Amino acid sequence: MSVSDRVHGAGRPRRVVLANLDVDSPAPPAPAGRASLDGPVTDGRAPLDGLNDGRAPLDALDDVVNGPADLAELLRLPVPAGESGDLLLTISPEDARRVRFFHRDHDGHWVRAFGASNGTPSSGTPDTEYRLPGGPGTVELRVEAVTLPGAPGFPAPEGRPAGEIQLELVREGGGVRTAAGTILLTIAPFLLISNLRPAEEIYVTYNGRVPSGNQHTIQDLVDAVREAHGDDAVPAGNAATGFETGPGRLLHVIDVTDALNPDYFPQDQFEMGYCRAPHAWMHMALHNPRERALNQWVPRELPGPDVGLFNALAGSPSRDSTDYGGNLELSPPVPVPTGRLPEGLAGPEVPPHPAAPLGKMIIGEARFRIFTLPRALASTLDGGDLGTVGDEFAARDFPLGETRRVTTVREGHEWWVEDRPPIPRLAAWRTFHVLAGRSELTVHYVRSVRPDLRSFLEAQGAQPILPVDTSWLNVGHVDE
Repeated sequence: MSVSDRVHGAGRPRRVVLANLDVDSPAPPAPAGRASLDGPVTDGRAPLDGLNDGRAPLDALDDVVNGPADLAELLRLPVPAGESGDLLLTISPEDARRVRFFHRDHDGHWVRAFGASNGTPSSGTPDTEYRLPGGPGTVELRVEAVTLPGAPGFPAPEGRPAGEIQLELVREGGGVRTAAGTILLTIAPFLLISNLRPAEEIYVTYNGRVPSGNQHTIQDLVDAVREAHGDDAVPAGNAATGFETGPGRLLHVIDVTDALNPDYFPQDQFEMGYCRAPHAWMHMALHNPRERALNQWVPRELPGPDVGLFNALAGSPSRDSTDYGGNLELSPPVPVPTGRLPEGLAGPEVPPHPAAPLGKMIIGEARFRIFTLPRALASTLDGGDLGTVGDEFAARDFPLGETRRVTTVREGHEWWVEDRPPIPRLAAWRTFHVLAGRSELTVHYVRSVRPDLRSFLEAQGAQPILPVDTSWLNVGHVDE
């Protein structure tokens, strides 16, 4: 299977559409001065869609074509016009929420034809039919996706791949509709960038507080980048007075000096990748669920021309630091298939993988047996009472907090116990999987990537996931 097939699917011909999540429309000028967090940040929760400070919204959030650069990112899709005006294009409601189609009006302007409505992807009711205008030849449509494959809340129709979009060409006559053809599209997946490639842009945070800041480290980095790439690669200023903003530089310094809780880890806040189609490509930032100061900086500053933002996972609290960008890395290309790896000291079980010419996503996860409980406690767990069970956990050096809860998977046989911290951003959830045997209950400690984040990564399809046991690390990140 070729790299193209691995990325876009194989078996049936299809066209590739980009998720139009960058910003090609003009934005109000950024304020002059330092690239900062703009003062104390007390919440840090990002909006689900768009930007949060009056800057231009992501292109996918409106139903207009934002100039020539935006048009170049839209898939060109010619379809038969239908000489007598009896042809329609139809699309399922699930697919219609994920893509938007444009056609030319009588004045030659590109306007929305059908598909996703204006505004956030979750708003409005999408149109699922489009009557072709009739006449000889073809009609040219342009297509954009408004989200990525596997986005939470935007499932593909049952039984179909996460990135597949299916259009039906229908002929209408005499009150009867008959199938006239099928058009398949694929939403280009999010792909991680290989660490073997040279850096094009570097993001780092700067804290000018004395004596607790990192001024000397940042000045050393600025000097090294200047020596290697010249003055134009680094921002103006210095570690004593601060650094200024400016486009087109290799090194971006984010000033966190005035933040209530300075945040030093852009690597944890977002993971930069890309999406590629034959007609265009763009960088794409995966905004990780992480409630820290940089959570607001990402949607405000990162999106721009050819730099998209997938923000759908950032609006709800993370369960563990395993959800952060430092726990997502990419291996070098793996040119041959790999067999099943059993569960062991290295990590969870790994299924067989095909060859991975684009590398494998490496994430830190763990599952291991920690102790057993009396079988008689099964009924207590079924009833949701963690009082006695909590005492048993505490007796084995795993005390549970006040916000604990139990979820029954199979009555009498399987449960999840969650120990939630009172303030999620200050501590991680702890998750325990309890399984009933003949004579005892076996408790496993589970540390994993949040289910919706893992499901999103799996849905991309081109870079298989390789989990590694990082439970012995405090933050559990593979980059350590």
